[in-house]
Amino acid sequence: MRKIAIFFMALTIVVQACEKELSRTVKEEDQPEVSIDVSDPGDINNPGDTMVLEGISEIEKNEHSVYTFGGVRGTYFGCTSSFKGKDDQSFAITLGTNLTPHATFSQKEFELLIHTGERQYGSLGSFSSYPVIDSGLVEISFTDKNNRQWCTTQITERNSDHGTETRVKVEQKHSMFIVESIHKVEVGPETEGYRMKGYFDCTLYEVNGKARKRIKGNFTGIVAPK
Repeated sequence: MRKIAIFFMALTIVVQACEKELSRTVKEEDQPEVSIDVSDPGDINNPGDTMVLEGISEIEKNEHSVYTFGGVRGTYFGCTSSFKGKDDQSFAITLGTNLTPHATFSQKEFELLIHTGERQYGSLGSFSSYPVIDSGLVEISFTDKNNRQWCTTQITERNSDHGTETRVKVEQKHSMFIVESIHKVEVGPETEGYRMKGYFDCTLYEVNGKARKRIKGNFTGIVAPK
């Protein structure tokens, strides 16, 4: 009887260990989140327009992606953490554009891309073309429930004899973007990613429009090298 009792005790320990190993529970404070505060009164010609930026705090999905393209000096790369909200709203944070002399970037090089600290705003390809070849930049993009596109980069498209021309301009006076913390997390079976937390204070410009919004907020999202 004693041997049987010892056997069941050992079996219980093994089962508990397996349950713990298979657990994918995420702490509530680590859940994907974006909170936005619109601090301006909206468009003069469209009263109440601040409403277009509300509701994204109810995140339904947080996705991660990377981009790469080749150049003379090697391979350029960056990453995006995108948040899907209700009513087809989406909010995305892109970090880039770093360079590796190799065909693919390493995990260490990816960690250098997402390091903690302050970033400068730049044009990284949201709603436009290729990202600029400059490291240590961030770009925020947003699509509201009315399918209007907004970005920290001013983007204007116009038709010409050579096709569609896209002009970009970055004007972010007194703006800020800080990555406060980066922690490794498991984003899938045998797949590691990073939980990124931080805050921002910037201006969003309507793509191909004249509207602008001053916003600030916090975020918690996932980035991963693949």
